[in-house]
Amino acid sequence: MLKIVVSLALDYVRWTQLFPMIVAWLLGVGLLLMIVVTHNEEAVGEKYESIAQWIIEKPVVAEMLSSTMKYVFSEEVVKKTFFEAFKEVVLRVWALISMGMMVVAWLARWLFGPFKSWTLTRKLQVTLFNCLLLVAGYVSYYFAYADEFNGSMMKWMLQFEILGIAIFFASVWSLVISHLLGMVQQYIIFYQPEQSGTPNANQG
Repeated sequence: MLKIVVSLALDYVRWTQLFPMIVAWLLGVGLLLMIVVTHNEEAVGEKYESIAQWIIEKPVVAEMLSSTMKYVFSEEVVKKTFFEAFKEVVLRVWALISMGMMVVAWLARWLFGPFKSWTLTRKLQVTLFNCLLLVAGYVSYYFAYADEFNGSMMKWMLQFEILGIAIFFASVWSLVISHLLGMVQQYIIFYQPEQSGTPNANQG
């Protein structure tokens, strides 16, 4: 029983460490999509609005938003300083989303069976490739619509590179910590202590 409790706790901690990587990628990809949507507002505006409305109408999402907003405007939070309130809200959202992602992962394993785990090297290689792909997306969009960007080309290229590097290092941190916690979790699950006093079959 203790193994199960510790394993579940480690699994939750793993997802809390993956949260910064997920946020970094959402910001990086979301910013690129925002630029594209702004440029093609009439073409994709209606589709974007309908998708956002569909997500918000989901009971789980609606409940999470409702509970978070109630907490944000509660008397307990309003009385605190901005920094204290902001920190509590961020930590609360972090905890809730991490728990939600862990439950989704459990459901996926239950429905489709266990997934083959990648090595840490493989994860980092895929992450690096995706970061380069994201930066290439920004650069490609810049050259396609260079007239709409204010400032020098070098300034924008530097910003794109910094964004890609920041996302990569956030991902490295999350993946390394998560991988190490996963190794500890597997060790706890499969560890079998030696039984003392077991008779040796070769004796007598």
